[in-house]
Amino acid sequence: MKEQRWKSVLVHSAPTIWGLRPANIFTLKKEERTDFEEELPELERLLRAKCVLLRKIHESETAIQIMVYRPAALSAQLRKKGCGAMLRQCGYPAVPDDGDDMDAILQTLSERMKAQNGFPHEIGLLLGYPPEDVRGFVRHKGKNYKYNGYWKVYGDLEGCKRCFAAYDDCREHAARLLRQQDDAAKRTALEEWEYEQNSGNLLERNREHGKNGERGMGRAASGGR
Repeated sequence: MKEQRWKSVLVHSAPTIWGLRPANIFTLKKEERTDFEEELPELERLLRAKCVLLRKIHESETAIQIMVYRPAALSAQLRKKGCGAMLRQCGYPAVPDDGDDMDAILQTLSERMKAQNGFPHEIGLLLGYPPEDVRGFVRHKGKNYKYNGYWKVYGDLEGCKRCFAAYDDCREHAARLLRQQDDAAKRTALEEWEYEQNSGNLLERNREHGKNGERGMGRAASGGR
């Protein structure tokens, strides 16, 4: 993976690496596959040390979608009230209690993405969207939303804005950290991210976002999944 793509993946995945969301997805162009596969073992090693896994969930003629996820957090997300019934309606198996084996869930997602050649609506549940927003998107066919950030909001507007600000803050902090490192240190930057999380600095800034406004909301609207 070329350095710019390496940085892009880490910055885009920062909210998941930091534990602010259960999963996210990044897309690679088909022509990037060889470079990515060469770097994959190192990236997997770095992320696995943080209890974060990688999995290819879809491949089309032009692109590959990779999920970055925390198994335990993903299991907890899918066991929230309102998620189970929607997943069962879409043909998903039961969600494991401890997150140790999410293979059946993710395999079902891959099969549905292949059948639809795209993202099925319930993928939002796996990415940490509130169930009421996923249901609202389906019911209103993507229209009549209150706000468009990392997803279209139909329910708790203020809560979602705080969440979007936290994601923005997390990505911005990751980008600053990677810019500050020399080439050798960039590959070990995740260790410093863990220190920042344990120190509480990031989470404290996220709380301040919730009090003081919507910084970063413009980027959220164009952000990835």
